[in-house]
Amino acid sequence: MKTPRPKKFDCVAMKEAVQREIVASIEGLSPEQEIARIRRDVDQGPLSDWWHSLPKDPGPQSETLSSGGGSTNRR
Repeated sequence: MKTPRPKKFDCVAMKEAVQREIVASIEGLSPEQEIARIRRDVDQGPLSDWWHSLPKDPGPQSETLSSGGGSTNRR
């Protein structure tokens, strides 16, 4: 039986630390200001090139909507 190696990186701890930073940075802002801050961070952040390279979501397709949202009648 192998003995477990000590963790070098704690993903959960990092996620929680980043969330605390985000909460602190938007504290006291109105909802509109929060959205503007998040959009600015996305546009200027380290992943902005990747984010902007993604295809834009066209939204719901008409065939999905015309069928009643995908529900079926069962008898």
